[in-house]
Amino acid sequence: LHEEATPLVKAWGMWNWHGPGIDLNPHFFNYPALTFYLLFVAQGIQYLIGHILGIYPNLQSFVTTLGAIAIPARVIIGLLDVGTIWITYMFAKEVSDWKIALIAAWLVAINPLHVTQAHYITVDTPLTFFVVISLLFMYRSYSRPAQKWYLLSGICIGLAAATKYTGAFLLIVLFVLHLMRSRTLADALRSIGDRGFILGLMASLVVFLMINPYILISYDEFIKDFSFEQYHAAAGHLGVESSQATVDFYLLGVLPSGIGWLLSLLVPVTVLLLIVRKETSKLLLLLFPVIYTTIMSTWELRADRYLLPVFPVTLLICSIGMSALWELIRSGIDRFTSKAVRIGFATILGGFLVVQPILNVYRFQQSIVLPDTRTVAKTWVEQRFRPTSAIATGPFGITLQDTNYNLLIIPFLAVNPERTAPFYDSRWYEDFDLLIASDYDYSRYARDPEKYGSFLPYYDSLRSRWKLLSEIKPEEHQLGPTLWFYTYPDSMRRNRFEPSLFEKLQGSIESTRVSSFLNKLGEVLLQKQKLEKSGQVMRQILSVEVDNVRIRNTLAQVLHSIGDDRGALLEVQRSLRTNPTQAELFGFAGDLLLSLGRSQEAELSYLKALQLNKYLNIAYTRLIAFYTERKDQTKLKNILERYYGVLPPRSDEAMRIRNELERLRGSS
Repeated sequence: LHEEATPLVKAWGMWNWHGPGIDLNPHFFNYPALTFYLLFVAQGIQYLIGHILGIYPNLQSFVTTLGAIAIPARVIIGLLDVGTIWITYMFAKEVSDWKIALIAAWLVAINPLHVTQAHYITVDTPLTFFVVISLLFMYRSYSRPAQKWYLLSGICIGLAAATKYTGAFLLIVLFVLHLMRSRTLADALRSIGDRGFILGLMASLVVFLMINPYILISYDEFIKDFSFEQYHAAAGHLGVESSQATVDFYLLGVLPSGIGWLLSLLVPVTVLLLIVRKETSKLLLLLFPVIYTTIMSTWELRADRYLLPVFPVTLLICSIGMSALWELIRSGIDRFTSKAVRIGFATILGGFLVVQPILNVYRFQQSIVLPDTRTVAKTWVEQRFRPTSAIATGPFGITLQDTNYNLLIIPFLAVNPERTAPFYDSRWYEDFDLLIASDYDYSRYARDPEKYGSFLPYYDSLRSRWKLLSEIKPEEHQLGPTLWFYTYPDSMRRNRFEPSLFEKLQGSIESTRVSSFLNKLGEVLLQKQKLEKSGQVMRQILSVEVDNVRIRNTLAQVLHSIGDDRGALLEVQRSLRTNPTQAELFGFAGDLLLSLGRSQEAELSYLKALQLNKYLNIAYTRLIAFYTERKDQTKLKNILERYYGVLPPRSDEAMRIRNELERLRGSS
């Protein structure tokens, strides 16, 4: 699942594996939830069938990874794409005749973008299905007005918007088509109150909210995610070519690569032909492609798949143009050619028009039968590095979350990525067993060195100072990035971080992101016994999270390990002020006080530990040793009796303590 599979992940999350019951709240509103629920139902059916067959004895045995549920999800996406082909045929048949309908359906079936997206678990293929069926019913509401067509249009628009928010743009098409039924402006304005039109609008809203009730129930979450998507659309993301306008990206890039340059040129020719013929009803087919593309062209955010809903109707226009072109040619050759020759010529002409998209489909099919470079890379790592190895990996790297590696994901932001620049300093990762980088992120930064210049020294330092263990490059037709695997030479590793590293973290990004990064980094450094560095990291965390008892206690242990008992005691005292119920920490404080020669305070600290937890063995053993060394028979006898009272009867330790008590009593 190297491609975006957000619907699958969110549907899987609804099982609420780490909590009680099922949670149908997606807690994610960047997309509406229809596709999530479709895949969740598919997962439920899969579990039910598997349970009946004995494959899944209980829910917890259902599956441990996303792999087992990926194929049913892809089947659903593929079926929706096949459904788009069928609906395109029905729509084209409504607009013209069955011959043009067959051509339109065929063009959709061989469209590279449709073929590609049918393999991936995204919301764009379901959106396209609901868009085309909405346009079919809207066309019917225009050509033969009836309330049922408005109602069906509204329902399908609601389903499209419930799949992806951009489906709501269909309401503009419904509004324009409804107005165009009127002959005058006054009639058009009066028609806004038409019962059928209002019914369609209400149906779309009701369907959308019925499928997405958590938009209202978790309104604050919705506003947060939706606002981010608005900003994301307006600002774009890392990797967007800022020198190219979005409209150029779609019309001069995505469209020609999807339908080929010949069919792209055929579209405006067909439009001119329809204008000349005054075929207004067919010209209205352009409403959705024009409106949708125009709105998306105002965004900086762009991706090939965003144009997917435009293709079926655009290809329908192409099929009309292909038919008209053939009729023109046929009228000129009918008199001196046979039927067989005409069929052969038509086949050659048709093949010539679609050779580019067919070749693009062929190239894609060649690529998906090869393992992605990230799959190859994962195998490479697993063969060379033992479990628990510390690995740092950048964005768009290989997925190792399902392994036992101690993994640190280097933070990445697609929007305003410069806020993560402090993490892109190779000095953070010198103690890791492996660092993985890829050209997916590097090439995006290198594309705009003026804007992302702060990231490039990170990659330069990897090349100049680190040891390159391996490079995995995609071969011809192979998908995936180029991946680089580095390790830092042992002889060059340092014991401390430079203070400037921590200074860069202050105020540049969210404190939660910094905290998560530092916590994981500190964990790795402790594993590697890099105690001074881990102490630096924990001090940085505590400078913000003053009441983080866990980190403060760990810091105290680290300071004790490097011989700084005064510093360790100071951290213990601060921790106990935050939470004075930590029995074991009072015991540790006693150890530190003893090492500093403060024996009376140490004794009180051990006794406080036992006051909080009378079963704390370490405090008993420390006090027994303490009183034995000072030959304080009374206190020694007292602590032995207390200890004997909490030990399991007849245990080895209980027998030893009883013997010691008897010896003391005998000597007295």
